[in-house]
Amino acid sequence: MKKDFIIDQSIALVGEGYYLDVHNNYDYKDLTLVSENNSAILKLFFKKTSGAWVKESDPDSFILCFNNVQFLEFSREIFHIFSELFSY
Repeated sequence: MKKDFIIDQSIALVGEGYYLDVHNNYDYKDLTLVSENNSAILKLFFKKTSGAWVKESDPDSFILCFNNVQFLEFSREIFHIFSELFSY
């Protein structure tokens, strides 16, 4: 897997010129999973939360994108939540 960031203290994404405190400064908004030629593209969407501690200079939102996903496994809790959201 190729990535252009590191994960700091299990809460933040750190890259060249940025530090995104995902745990404290962003809310998870959406997930998309698109199948493509024996693999998939997984995108996680985050939006900046409101609070005095959040830096104005932080981006309003960001997308964490995983390309060429060939195996994906969710915990039972997450699977249960998705099952309820997408059941007919």
